[in-house]
Parts: sequence; C-alpha cells; structure tokens
Amino acid sequence: MNMNKTLLISSLFFILLSGLLTIVFSSTLYLMMGWNMLLAVISLFLIFLFNKSTNRYLKIIILLLWILFFPNTFYLITDLIHIARFNFFEQANYSSYFVKNIEGYIFIIFILFGTVISLRIGLESLNEYIIYNIENKILKISNFIIVLCISLLSSIGIFIGRFLRFNSWDILSPLNLMSKVIKEIDSFAIAFILLFTIVHLVIICYDQYKRGVVWKK
Repeated sequence: MNMNKTLLISSLFFILLSGLLTIVFSSTLYLMMGWNMLLAVISLFLIFLFNKSTNRYLKIIILLLWILFFPNTFYLITDLIHIARFNFFEQANYSSYFVKNIEGYIFIIFILFGTVISLRIGLESLNEYIIYNIENKILKISNFIIVLCISLLSSIGIFIGRFLRFNSWDILSPLNLMSKVIKEIDSFAIAFILLFTIVHLVIICYDQYKRGVVWKK
C-alpha cells in the first residue's frame, strides 16, 4: 500500500487552513477542527505501518492502535453541531431575514470539507485492512462481522470523545475510563451509539460496494 497522497495533502491543507482561520477570526474552534483532523490522519499512518510490518506481534500492536484511532475519522461528523454557534437568520416583527454573516458560511464549507476528508481517510484505512484480511485470511470470520464490530467500537469511541471528552490515549487509564463510561450509559448513550453504528455500516458498505470488494470468509 502506498499512503494516499491526495488524502495526506488534503488533510495537511485542512490543518494549515484551520491555523489560518484561527488567526483571522481569533477563534480556537478552527484549531480544534485541525487537531481532530490530525488524529484522523494517524489511523491512515498506522494502517500503512501495519501493511509494511513483517513482525506478527508488531502487527497486532499496530492494529490495536489503529482501532483506538479509527473513531477519529468519523468523529468530525459530530463537529457539524458547531454550525449552531453562528447566527444565519433572525426574526423581528413576525418576519425573518437572513444575516449577512460570512464567517458562518466559511465555517460550513470548512467543516464539510474536513468531514469529507476525514471520512475518506477512515474508509481508505479500513479498506486496506479488509483487503489484507481477505488475502491473508487472518480472521476466520465474515468481513461483515469485522466491520460491524469496528463500527460499534468506533461509535462507542465517538460517544466517549464527544460527551466524556476523553482521547484515544486515555485507554492507558482503563479503570478511570470504564468507571466514567458506565456512569454515562443511559437511553441517550445507547441510541447515539446505535445511530452511529448504523451510519458507519451504511457509509462503509456503500464504499465497499463502489470499490467492488467481495467480502469472503
């Protein structure tokens, strides 16, 4: 596998753009988006190392790290909520009118651009693993089951990141992480995780279909 140069260049451009917009609008919101993109790129880098490595045990370690960082590629979907920070229309005297707020529209384009890149990074890295598993028959189970498990784990990770504000490396404090996750499990958490698991499956399955990948055992 050659690391996708287009994705790397696009993600680098997004990160640099986030820094520029942070300066222009004096808002750390853009910087935060750039940081999220950087975390997403790590998953692509890890799957590149996974394919390059010839050591079985090192492959396992890299794969586990990839699973930890993979949720960052879908996480930017939740950053769309920040659009609500901007005022696009107002109501007065029983009528409404649109506000001429150029920063708001810049942010919409910026976050949509970042979300597309981030999702492509996730899909590219996942596809590399699926192809590897098909060719080498590492796991003797259906690739759909693998994708389902990854989608579920990724959705749990997104929930943890969005609402508990943990990062991928917080797994190094498993007891603290698990105790806080258990406390936050409620009907909303279950619905959120289920929703994003479905979103993962729909996007991934469509991508695999478009690629013409045959999921064999």
